[in-house]
Amino acid sequence: MNLLTTFKNCKPKKVKLNFTHAGIEYISTLGESEHEYIYSEILNFSEWFNDPETATFSLLCKQGNSVSVAFFFFDSSQSKLDSKIFPSNQMISFNPPEGTVYFRVALRVYGPAEDLLIAMLTGDSDSVLALMTEYNSFNHTPLKAERISYSELQPLIFLETLFCDTESNSSAIEKYLSYFKGLIGLIAKQQYRNFIWFIHISSDKGRAIDEVRKIVERLDLNNNTVINIYDHPVGGYQNEHETHIDRLRRPNSSYPELREKIFDNALAAAGINRSDIAPEQILVRVAIDDDDFVSPHYFAKIAELATGQAPELNKQTPQIVIGINRVWITHLTPGGNSVVHDVKFSRMMTGCKFSISRGIIPLTPYAIYERFEEVQNSAVRDIPHKICSLDKPIFSYNRHGGNYSNQNKKSYYDEHLATHQFQSHKQLIEFIENF
Repeated sequence: MNLLTTFKNCKPKKVKLNFTHAGIEYISTLGESEHEYIYSEILNFSEWFNDPETATFSLLCKQGNSVSVAFFFFDSSQSKLDSKIFPSNQMISFNPPEGTVYFRVALRVYGPAEDLLIAMLTGDSDSVLALMTEYNSFNHTPLKAERISYSELQPLIFLETLFCDTESNSSAIEKYLSYFKGLIGLIAKQQYRNFIWFIHISSDKGRAIDEVRKIVERLDLNNNTVINIYDHPVGGYQNEHETHIDRLRRPNSSYPELREKIFDNALAAAGINRSDIAPEQILVRVAIDDDDFVSPHYFAKIAELATGQAPELNKQTPQIVIGINRVWITHLTPGGNSVVHDVKFSRMMTGCKFSISRGIIPLTPYAIYERFEEVQNSAVRDIPHKICSLDKPIFSYNRHGGNYSNQNKKSYYDEHLATHQFQSHKQLIEFIENF
């Protein structure tokens, strides 16, 4: 059901509403520090939500930067019980106050803005997710109308990033999106251009999808990027028994069958068939987490290392795994302060390890162990693993949060070469760009 239909008789003071077949277009003439509520009539809660314990909604907007949603809850005598404000372009599950019989919904528009409100969907989490996928504009047209072109004469780099996977907290998604925008900007400045970036992002993150798509287009990364939208299973991942945080929060990179499924879907979106890959094509698979950074030389150095290892690829050795042991370990704070340690690292983290092959798709980077020495001495792995030392870092492994006792990774430092400090994330990125 679509709550936007309840606003047809509204006449706000400084926000003009235009009802169209695509939704509600609005133009706000509010001042920079002003906001206005646009109220529906008082509605019967049970007519819009079958079960208070599974009540879910989502306001889908083209942009969503200047509008949020307020719910006002009332008892049987229409006395107010409580009110809550929620962001747009997120799937929100909530529990109304005990005794709720009626409710009123309001659009909270702030500042001068124009936007299109596509739908305000209600129901339980499964039905709202299905409707979000249906309404999502990315699902109406192919992500790529034609096959992405690339050179067969140079190593082709497949880069994967899984954005926030099962994360549903809107504040957490916003935080990671701010870091991810920095990464997108750094990918746009890569000197080496024979790459395809598969950005995997779930269909329930409409606002993030919009933001990522806009910056990809603005930075002219369209010809190198596939925004691969996937759905979470209706019944969840049945992984509550897991103890490792990655298998709990990032099942689509941790479970082999899931990560290969979304990769195959991304390949198809790029118009690439495994059988069409040229026998002499050098292929590289690497992944970067959504909150890490890379230098503009990142792809160039990976391509250089891949080219150097290419003569060793043959029928007996169809692929090789490479790890880079020099890295920046960067501690970020929300206020922008950053402490960067230039170190030689004993673990090969995501972003510092990649697989190389000739004529076939190589091993997923998510399956490459962090501990290369153990892999090299393990009889169960027959893929050669090699550690390469660089004269300077090309990758920033970013840490953030308050529990630094578990996050600083000092026990994995083989050598600490230098420390740098910055007062803003902008200064940090400028340092990485120019190092």
